[in-house]
Amino acid sequence: MAAIEGFVFDLHSFGEDIQLWLKTKNGKTIDLYDKFYHEIYVRGKKRATTAFLQQLVEKNALAKKIEICYKKDFYRNILLPFFKLTLNGSDVLREIRQKLFAFYGTTEIHHADFEVPFAYALQKGIFPLCRVTAIFDEKNRRLFSLKNHDNIDELEYEIPPLKVLRLKKEKAARIPLGTKNPLVYSFDTFGQEKDNLAEKMPSREERLLWEGPSALKKLNVILQEWDPDIILTTQGDLFLLPEIFALAKKSGINLFFDRPSLLKIVRHHRRGGKSFNSYGNIVFRALAWPLYGRWHIDSANSFLYKEADLVGIIELSRLSHLPVQRMARASTGLALTCLEIETALKMNYAVPWQKSEAENPKTLLELLRHDKGGLTFMPPHQTLISPAVQLDFAQMYPTIMVKHNISPETVNCSCCRQGGTKIPYTSYHICRQREGVVASALKKVLERRSYLKAKAASLGQNREIYDKRQSSLKWMLVTSFGYLGYRNAKFGKLESHEAVTAFGRDKLLKAKEIAEQMGFQVLHAMTDCLFLFLNDEEALKNLTPLLCQEVEKATGITLAAEAYYSWLCFPPSKQNPALKVPTRYFGRLMNGEMKYRGIALRRKDTPAFFAEFQEKILFLMQQCPTITEVRQREKDFWLIYEEAREELKSGQLSWQKLLFRRSVGKELSQYSVWGESRQVLEQLREEGFSVKPGEKIRYLVSHRGKKTLYLAEEKIALKEEVHVSREKYLEILHRTFCELCEPFFSCEHQQKLWAYP
Repeated sequence: MAAIEGFVFDLHSFGEDIQLWLKTKNGKTIDLYDKFYHEIYVRGKKRATTAFLQQLVEKNALAKKIEICYKKDFYRNILLPFFKLTLNGSDVLREIRQKLFAFYGTTEIHHADFEVPFAYALQKGIFPLCRVTAIFDEKNRRLFSLKNHDNIDELEYEIPPLKVLRLKKEKAARIPLGTKNPLVYSFDTFGQEKDNLAEKMPSREERLLWEGPSALKKLNVILQEWDPDIILTTQGDLFLLPEIFALAKKSGINLFFDRPSLLKIVRHHRRGGKSFNSYGNIVFRALAWPLYGRWHIDSANSFLYKEADLVGIIELSRLSHLPVQRMARASTGLALTCLEIETALKMNYAVPWQKSEAENPKTLLELLRHDKGGLTFMPPHQTLISPAVQLDFAQMYPTIMVKHNISPETVNCSCCRQGGTKIPYTSYHICRQREGVVASALKKVLERRSYLKAKAASLGQNREIYDKRQSSLKWMLVTSFGYLGYRNAKFGKLESHEAVTAFGRDKLLKAKEIAEQMGFQVLHAMTDCLFLFLNDEEALKNLTPLLCQEVEKATGITLAAEAYYSWLCFPPSKQNPALKVPTRYFGRLMNGEMKYRGIALRRKDTPAFFAEFQEKILFLMQQCPTITEVRQREKDFWLIYEEAREELKSGQLSWQKLLFRRSVGKELSQYSVWGESRQVLEQLREEGFSVKPGEKIRYLVSHRGKKTLYLAEEKIALKEEVHVSREKYLEILHRTFCELCEPFFSCEHQQKLWAYP
């Protein structure tokens, strides 16, 4: 036997076996193996349950004798007897999962839908990158014992030094690797003590010309020499790795993407994914291509990576017990669900595989009364305001859920129908006898994020890691409210969702009333923030802290000044200039910075050229402390506009900066209008590329005579020729200019002076 200390790096399941990768402090990575038998809990109608148990016994599907234990029913909060079944292998578990709907109404099966690595981590009390001591057999690397030295609630933890290999295609990801589209690679480091690794690291990007098997061999040399812990790709799941592995299989070359282990890894060489509807939007998620002994993170297939980088992925991975590669591709809602499962298990609940409590029947009047959502005050008729302050409730909805104990099992509970806490504007009540699972789980997250935000504020320039960690928790908290009303949420119930919005409306109205009593004018309010006006700037600064204190006393939730504006602009709606858009505004802060939301610069579909153009406009506005000074510098704004026009007209601008980005909403055959999406999809089909609903496309606006054309990025890259529609882009330039400047001075009379060529 041997002993080793290290960090839990990764977990994979293979039948009855769990493959556990450890990363030692000296940089060595080792794979160990353990037996794991999944446990499920069953109860139900006697005849159906007996038949189910008998079938498992006959198939020799149980690793242990059937036990009887007592667990609490999630909604009724009473102890009930359950059959505890220890399954012999993942094949049995998979078969049961496939038949869960068939058991509905006859047999209740709990804990059957837990992912195996997650269930193993819970059973062993471990989580990603926790420090452990492993005792194992050196010959077959079988694990005898595993001791965790870390506490999952620790706010400060060590990340071992890790080596990173970045891979991407030089051109569009859909274009196959070749001499015209080489592989670009670079080296990086991550984690603590990274400076020791940086000495071995080349400092620039390199191009690997793709010329058949020789390129694969060169890639293997890179993997061997650098031996990365993390392979960070762009579109690696959907295009890059499936393509490389398919080429390697065709050439008979064994790639070194996985680290050597005792198991033979078998992959099906295919690419693909699934399209699904999420809150009215079609989303595409590529199939995961995980690695063994290394992490593969696809920056284009990871919401968490885009919002919080690797640090944020690790933060949620630790909290949720999910392996890092799984967490990178999962939603923050899944991380929250895993945290809630852990909380429920500690409370001895039998966790259902899906919520079993449907929405209670309502009359039309009750539906109108309860189902209202958050409260919104539209912005004022005036477009420009000076001065103003923006106040935000700190994580309003999650805080309401914690403070008022809102959880699916606590709202309208059967035990407190007379003595429960009443919910404003509804006929609902909240349980007083037990703490809710959701409230308990969120309390931990709120406290953790509060610490990280305070730590980031105290560090000043060296705050990046703490900022990213708290950002990942922010997105978990954001999803917590939506999951209460999500139809597939394990811990969800529509009445609890409605209870949160009822409390939110009540607290926002109280804040509005207190602000008006203190002399403020409420300009705009939406869900958890208010914009207030006071004619005197000094009085605004002095009264705001007092207002926040009074609101906190009345509501129990912290209200803080998010921004003090020397001037603030709510641009008019494009459809109806008499109205303002609640989610679009920009303004200059009293500290000299600019804050903006909803404008072209913030939208993901805006070409880089126009985003940079608006940045220049805002930079000039930043130098103007008053609305009058902005107007006085009108000529300077028009000069910036003219410079951008000349750059567009010159034809020297890189076409990549003019690409629009769009999500495909449906299959090519379903489009009836000859618009942007259909034209681009037709071009991609002609080049041999299939695009699923939810995938992203990028295109350029071109022309043929007087006819407007939309050219796919891939077609331009392959043909290496482009004709930009200058008239269309000049029109868009004027529109993005007017979005910011028209509230200050008229753009209409100038449009003739700056007419299109």
